[in-house]
Amino acid sequence: MSQLHPSQEEIRSWGVSLENLLKHKAGIHHLKQHMQAQVCDENIDFWKECEEYKKMKEGKKAQQRAHQIYNEFVSENATRQVRSVPITPLHSELKIYC
Repeated sequence: MSQLHPSQEEIRSWGVSLENLLKHKAGIHHLKQHMQAQVCDENIDFWKECEEYKKMKEGKKAQQRAHQIYNEFVSENATRQVRSVPITPLHSELKIYC
């Protein structure tokens, strides 16, 4: 990820693709602010948690983290349930651990 203060070129690149925006801390910050205003900021938090989870090595800690993510964002009784969660391999993996 780039620095916190993006260049004009970086900001313009955000309009080209969401992937460009997500590569930049400031882009994620602005997207989260927008999502909070739309009452859906849990989606960006879920994405961030999943990105961190994917970096973890298999084992007990990964299983515990999967359980936490599932309970917070995916389960029917989730405290911050994400809207429109597509079934993905990661989603299936989280469900296996829970």
